[in-house]
This record gives sequence, C-alpha cells and structure tokens, in this order.
Amino acid sequence: MKKIILLVILFALVAQAKGIRRTGSLVELGPKASFYIGEDVYFGIGGECVVNPVKSFGIRLNITEVIFGNGTEFYLNSGGIAFSGMSFDGLFYIPMAGIEPYVHGGFGFDIFDPSGPADTNTFFSFRFGMGLNYSINPSTKVFVEPGIILYDAGNTETMFRLSFGARFGIL
Repeated sequence: MKKIILLVILFALVAQAKGIRRTGSLVELGPKASFYIGEDVYFGIGGECVVNPVKSFGIRLNITEVIFGNGTEFYLNSGGIAFSGMSFDGLFYIPMAGIEPYVHGGFGFDIFDPSGPADTNTFFSFRFGMGLNYSINPSTKVFVEPGIILYDAGNTETMFRLSFGARFGIL
C-alpha cells in the first residue's frame, strides 16, 4: 500500500517537473453515497481520495465505506493481513467546457481471514463506467457516476452502482 502511494506521488512529481500544465487540484478528498443494485439492493456512504497527476488522468482510492443492506458492513482500506474493500480506479477525463465527463475503470479486492490464516478468502472485482464532474469553484466539484461492477465470490455477479458526492481539492 505504501509503495503504491509513493509511486503515485513520484508520478505526480515527475509530471510537474516535466512542465505538464494542469488545472484543478492535485489531490482531492470527498464524501460520496452509492446505490448498489444486484441480487440485493445496498446503500453505502463513504469517502474517497483522487490524485490527479496530469490534467487528463486521475487515480482514485476508496478510503472507507459503510454499506447498509443485508446487514451493515464497514470497509476501511488498511494494511496488514486484512484488506477490506480496497479498490483502485483510473479516471480518464474528457476535455469539455463547463461540465467534465470522464470514463473510469479499475479493480478491487477483499481479503479477509474469518477464522485463521488457513481460512483466508480473496474476492476480486472489476469496475468500469462513466461520470460527470461539475465545478462549483476551482477547488470544489460535485459528481455523479453510474457504473458496473463484476464481482467474483466463487461465482461471478454483476452489480450496478450509482455514486454521487463532492470532491474538495486539498493541494
């Protein structure tokens, strides 16, 4: 996890040293809400971090999420033996005046250890879709993002996700 964060920071510094001009924030944090529709319907609230090393590309990491539905689940991207709800997405921005559309794609995984190291389970997901950012001011954006998640938990499931929220530039 630390290596990935260092790699993203290094990529951002190299892009800045090369003189690639960008507008907006380098790092954005924000709250979001999501509806998940698959075999069951879920609602989640959480937070994310987006690093935009260049103007047309961003890397998103979901920080935390609480999901309500068939019980309540709490996901916190953490290191060590238990990763929960870890996901990395690439955001490819399409230049347009006023509203900023983007396409996203990435992967996620859950690694958990219900009763000991011999019983470790890993589930993968692939996610893709599109989104729209609307800038309220230079450092604040609101967004809406429909997408599809392909989730493998022994058998492949498809889930529709609709997320919306705000992103606040911190750098």
